[in-house]
Amino acid sequence: MYNCGMIACELSPTQIDALFKEFANIGTTLSLDMEKGVLCFCAEGKKKEVSIALGEFEKALVKSGGWVEFASQRY
Repeated sequence: MYNCGMIACELSPTQIDALFKEFANIGTTLSLDMEKGVLCFCAEGKKKEVSIALGEFEKALVKSGGWVEFASQRY
């Protein structure tokens, strides 16, 4: 689901632990390549890409700007 600039996705506990270990205590940016379904974590020369599954509905919500915009465009 996507709303208010936030998208929910699911990562395994192993993935989450690895990300926290690798990016602990450093300024990290996160970006989303929606078409590829990839989260990109970047910090101090480090880069880690994590695949996520986004359905067509989630992609439509992001492209619309959120649930309210999606609904107002269609209903």
